[in-house]
Formats: sequence, structure tokens, C-alpha cells
Amino acid sequence: MPVRYVIGPEGSVDASDRGLAYGDGLFETMAVSKGAIRRLDYHLDRLRAGCARLALPLPDTAELASRVATVAAGIGHGYVKLILTRGAGARGYTPPPDPVPTVIISAGESPAAPSELRLATLRLRLGENAKLAGIKHLCRLEQVLGRVELESLDADEGLMLSTSGAVIGGTSRNLFAVCGRRLVTPELSRAGIEGVMRRSVLEASARLGIEAEAARLAPTDLVAADELFMTNALVGIQSVRRLDQTAFASRAMAARLRAALGLDDDA
Repeated sequence: MPVRYVIGPEGSVDASDRGLAYGDGLFETMAVSKGAIRRLDYHLDRLRAGCARLALPLPDTAELASRVATVAAGIGHGYVKLILTRGAGARGYTPPPDPVPTVIISAGESPAAPSELRLATLRLRLGENAKLAGIKHLCRLEQVLGRVELESLDADEGLMLSTSGAVIGGTSRNLFAVCGRRLVTPELSRAGIEGVMRRSVLEASARLGIEAEAARLAPTDLVAADELFMTNALVGIQSVRRLDQTAFASRAMAARLRAALGLDDDA
């Protein structure tokens, strides 16, 4: 299958590319430590799932892995971002019959992330759509507007709810609540992204014998929790120090899972 690769800032994107015109595509932002991509297989798993959901042609994953590895090789602590679009097309929503996908790869260094977050509930609500939930499609205007709202708040990250009032997560992070001995993360069948680090935390919990589940959460469930933390492929696990006016003293579960996943070693 022919694929158009655009590597780095010197590359150019066709003005008729459907990713630019319609958000017709997917992306993965992958952590790099000492020149190596972290959890690349998980990112490729999600990319495959997204392509199947959107009926996007999936380029050869071995070639993708080789390309991103080459870009990552010179990075000490940073990221590689991969964008996959359906490629160029004529005006209108109907996809071309024989698309040539475009793959855009960029990279950079990342500053050290704080270990704790101040979290504020946003007024903006996320739309619910089972077809788009879970995957990292390019249509991220809701998250952009969430970040615009966050700029006026005394917080590091915004808590986003769905239109039906369910807790979904942050603008760029998944959320976990520690309730007694249970670990609960929002159920994401209608909105949100199933993050790579979220998957890693759930798998680590199973290995450690920690009861963990995905369930519908309301804002009141978070206020009643013993501990909150957030996850993201780039920043790992970050404890929530405060949600609106509620402070959280416990950091125990976040510290235990960071150690189990070797996240302190990735920094």
C-alpha cells in the first residue's frame, strides 16, 4: 500500500489532506526515554483499533515502528508524535475510493513534569459518541476549548464531564480514584480516550492484586475518594493534590504504581 511520509518540520502537508480539512485521522503521542519509545506496542495496538473503527487504511506497522524509532534515537527525554490521516482528497466528506494515507512524524524534548496536580472542574461538557470514544482521533476541539477555559482557573488540569454528567477525565489525562481498597477509573464507552498509561496501570493493578475496575463515576464519587491520580503516556502518574475545594492527602497508591511500572526510572 502506498503511504506518504512527512518527517519533521521540513516536510509539507498537502492542503487537500483530509486530516487538515476534516480531522479525518488518528494520532499517537509516545514518550521517549534515552532514545527509546516507551510502550510502543500499546500505541500501535490503539492505532490499529482506531483504523478499524474509522475504516482507515493502516500502513505496515513494522515500517511505522522503524520510522518512529529512527526519529526517537537522538532524544534523551521527550516525545515522538505520529499522525495518520486518510490522505489527500477532493472537496466533500466522501472519502476517496483508493486513499493514500499520510503519516506525519514529529518529535521534541519534554520538560520534567510535576508529580502533583491542582484539578478544577470545567464547565465545558464532552459530547457522547460510542463510535469515537476511546480512540485518539484528530477531532480535539473540545479539549482545546477545555484548555482555553483552564487558563482562567487556578489549576494545572481540567476535569471534564460528559453531557450526561459522567466523569471522563482531564483534557489530556485519564483519571483514577482510590476508594478504600478499590481503584476505579471512568468507564469510557461514550466519551474519552483509553490511554496507554491507563491500560498500563490497570494491568499493573492486576499483577499486584489490587482490585481495579472501570465504572461510571459522578463528581460526588471523586470528592468522597481517598486519593486521586491522573495518567498520561508522557507524564506517567501524577497525584491530584486538590480538586476544586477538596484536598487529598494520600499519595500511597500513585507511588506504589509508579514504582511497579518503573516510571521513576523513565525520567
